[in-house]
Amino acid sequence: MFDAEQGAWDIIMPWIDKYEAKFGQTFPTYEYLEVTVGDGYDFSVAGCKELAKLIEQSINDNKPVDLPEDYNERLY
Repeated sequence: MFDAEQGAWDIIMPWIDKYEAKFGQTFPTYEYLEVTVGDGYDFSVAGCKELAKLIEQSINDNKPVDLPEDYNERLY
């Protein structure tokens, strides 16, 4: 089970939605836990702000992030 700091999802979800609308594929959120983790949370506010920047850059560059082949079959 993952835990999120209050407000973290409010930061990241709009960017994930934009990403998925732009590229027509799932954003591999759990591949970026090393970015979002902090302050005792798997999804910290500061970490989600960093991930939002990464997603924004991906959108601006018109280049989706790599999606591991087995991403959707993994158990998290």
